Amino acid sequence: MILIFTFPVQPRYWPYGSDGCQTHGFQGFMTALASINFIAAIAWDRYHQYCTRTKLQWSSAVTLVIFIWLFTAFWSAMPLIGWGEYDYEPLRTCCTLDYSKGDRNFVSYLLPMAFFNLAIQAFVVMSSYQSIEKKFKKTGQFKFNPNTPLKTLLLCWGPYGVLCFYAAVENANLVSPKLRMMAPILAKTSPFFNAFLYALGNENYRGGIWQFLTGQKIE
Repeated sequence: MILIFTFPVQPRYWPYGSDGCQTHGFQGFMTALASINFIAAIAWDRYHQYCTRTKLQWSSAVTLVIFIWLFTAFWSAMPLIGWGEYDYEPLRTCCTLDYSKGDRNFVSYLLPMAFFNLAIQAFVVMSSYQSIEKKFKKTGQFKFNPNTPLKTLLLCWGPYGVLCFYAAVENANLVSPKLRMMAPILAKTSPFFNAFLYALGNENYRGGIWQFLTGQKIE
């Protein structure tokens, strides 16, 4: 008997055309911006949990979640109607915000988008965890490392932000495509790091996972 195995060949280019590129760019950019906004929301919630001893109510949490998705959907939809643009990434395997032109349209979109979706969020994360760190030092009880969230945010999204701002003042096409791909690849590792940072790094989540796997509670 001869067994024949067939494996689908993944093309090394975007196979879904221009419309698929726009859809993929919108979906990917919206979830990316939402991720950054949720990181800031978690920092704000943790600040109140550890510093003011107040918990976020369910109604407030639901409102915040809805606002973040609508807010990021707005900014992600702008390139679909001409303010900014989605296009292929340098290796043409997927689509993202097109920074290659670096024209006035791109710059006019980049600056407010980055301010409202990265700068403010980074400030919220930094100020929240600085306050938490001071609180931990006073009590002598460090429940987690308050410096890690900001470092992780900047590690994942910093290079992509630098690349976009570089494209606003210089010709980004002069940079090697493979080198330009490193920035979005780093950004796409954000969910992986967030899983460890916000889930496995939380003692309650760890305890729940351990109990689920072993049936035993962590004392």
